[in-house]
Amino acid sequence: MKTLGSLQLFAEIKRSETGATYRGLDPRTGQLVLVKTFTANGNAPAAAARFAQEAAIYARITHPNLVKLIDYGVAEGLRYLTLEFIEGQTLRSLLQNAPQAGKLPVAIALTVFDAVLAGVAEIHRRHFIHRDLKPENILIGHDGSVKLCDFDLATSNAARPAGSGLTGSPGYLAPEVILGENATPAADLFALGILLYEMIAGGRPFQSATAGGEMNAIVRVAPLPITTVNPHAPAVLDELFERLLAKQPAARLAGAEAVRTWLAQHFVLGTPEMQRQRLQEYLAAPENWPLALPPAFVRVELLQQQTAQPPKSRKWRPLLAAATGLALTALLAQWGLNSMKPEAAQERTVSPHTATPAADSSGLTQAKPQSGQREKAPAEETEPALPPRPQEIAVDSAAIPPPRTLSIQSNPWAYVFLAGDSLGMTPLSAPVSLPAGKHGLVLKNPNFPPVSVPLEFSAVSPDTLFFSLWEHVAQLELQINPWAEVYVNGQRREPHAGEQTLLLLPGVCELKFVHPQLGEKTETIVLRAGETRRLAINMF
Repeated sequence: MKTLGSLQLFAEIKRSETGATYRGLDPRTGQLVLVKTFTANGNAPAAAARFAQEAAIYARITHPNLVKLIDYGVAEGLRYLTLEFIEGQTLRSLLQNAPQAGKLPVAIALTVFDAVLAGVAEIHRRHFIHRDLKPENILIGHDGSVKLCDFDLATSNAARPAGSGLTGSPGYLAPEVILGENATPAADLFALGILLYEMIAGGRPFQSATAGGEMNAIVRVAPLPITTVNPHAPAVLDELFERLLAKQPAARLAGAEAVRTWLAQHFVLGTPEMQRQRLQEYLAAPENWPLALPPAFVRVELLQQQTAQPPKSRKWRPLLAAATGLALTALLAQWGLNSMKPEAAQERTVSPHTATPAADSSGLTQAKPQSGQREKAPAEETEPALPPRPQEIAVDSAAIPPPRTLSIQSNPWAYVFLAGDSLGMTPLSAPVSLPAGKHGLVLKNPNFPPVSVPLEFSAVSPDTLFFSLWEHVAQLELQINPWAEVYVNGQRREPHAGEQTLLLLPGVCELKFVHPQLGEKTETIVLRAGETRRLAINMF
C-alpha cells in the first residue's frame, strides 16, 4: 500500500501529467479521504498556480454543498490536497442509471439543482467563478447530500483576459466564453441552465455530433422549450431557461441567489434536510418516482395566477403573434363588411372629398361613394370609425438594386459578426444576402484576438470572400528563461511557461514579464500585421 506522509493511498482514481487522485485513509481519524497530488515541477507554473488556487478556494470556503478540505501540504516532493470522501456517485452516473432514459423526475432535478445553486452562490459570494460546472463535478452521496468539487479551473471574479483560450468543458461553455470574451459569474449561470435542462430533458439543449458543432449551436441556436422534449415538465420552467440560457450575459438572472429566489417563488422544495431526505428516498427506489412534478410542489398562488392571467409570450413562439395578427385582420375586415349592411346602419352624408378607398385586408375593394351620396353609418354613434388607409405609393423596383449573396470563408475557422449579429461559423452553411454599400465584419476565433474587417460590397464584388486571420495579426514568439507571467497591454496572457507564441493585434504592445522571485521586466514593441517577431527574455 502506497503512503504519502501519514496518509495511506490504496486506490488510484485518475492520473494526469502533473499528478494523480487517490482514495485513501487518514489513520489519525480513521476516515476515508480523497487525496489529490501534484508534482512540484517548476516547468509547469500554470498548473502549479491552478493547484494552489484550488487549495485556496477549498480553504477559504466552507459550505454544506461544497466538498470540504481536510489538509493541504507537501510530502515526499508532492503537493497534496486531502478532501472529504463522498460515498456515492457523480450526477453523471445518476443520469446514466436513471430508469427514464437519462431523465430525472422533475422534483428530483429541482432538488439537486437547488443544492447546486446554494454551493455556487457561496462560491460567487467569495468572488470566485467555478468555470467547469458539469455532472462529473457534482457528487451525490448515499445520504442524499449534494456537493460540488473540482475547483482546478476556478478563478477569481476578475475578468479573464479575452483571447486566452477556452477553459472548461465544451458542452457547458457560455457563448461569451466560446467567443473569447471575459468570463463572469454569468457564465456559471449558463452552465447551470444546461445542467438543469439535461436533468429534465435527458440531454443537453445544444447537442451536436462534434464539439465544434455544439459550440456553434450554443452561440447561434435557441433551445427547444423544455415542454417539447419532456411533456411532464411544468411550462413555467421555460421562463427560467429563457433567463439562464440567454445568449447575452446581461439578459440572464442576476446571480445564483436570484435563481434560488425564482425557484422559491414558484415551487415548494422544502428545507435542505427535507431535500436531502427526498433525494435519499429516490436513490433507494428510483423506479417508484413519476417524471411529472406532483401538485404539492407547485405554489398555490402560482396556479391561481396562471389561471387568472394569460401566459407570457415566449420568443420561441412567434406563431402565436402571427395568429393573433391574422385574427385581428379578419375581424377588422368583417367590421368593414358589416358597416355596409342596411340593417346594421343608418344613413349619413359623405363629403365629396372622401379619400379613395383601398383594398382591405380581406382583398375586397369597397365602392367609392358619389358626391352627396348617402352612406350607411353604424347605429352606435359612439363607435369610432376606422381611419382612412393611406394610398400606396408606386415604387420603381428597378431603381433599387437587389441585394446580392455572399459566401464567406476563413483560415482558420471563425464566427462572423455583422452589426453585432452572428452569421455563423465559417465556412457559412448558406450565403449571406447583403445590400450594396459599406459593412463592418468581425471575425472571432477563441485563439485569436477579434479581427475587424471593413467590407465595401458592390455589383462588381466577388461572390466569395476568403479571409486569413493570420494576415490580420502578428505572431510574437517568446523564449523566456526560466519562465514568467506575461502581460500584454495590462492584460495577463496564458499559458506563461517556457517558449510560446502569442497572437496579437498590430500596433504598439506594452509587454511585462513577472517572476515571483526574479522580479519584473518590460518591453515595448511595434508589431505589423502578418509579421512574426521573436523575443528572448532572460529573467536572471
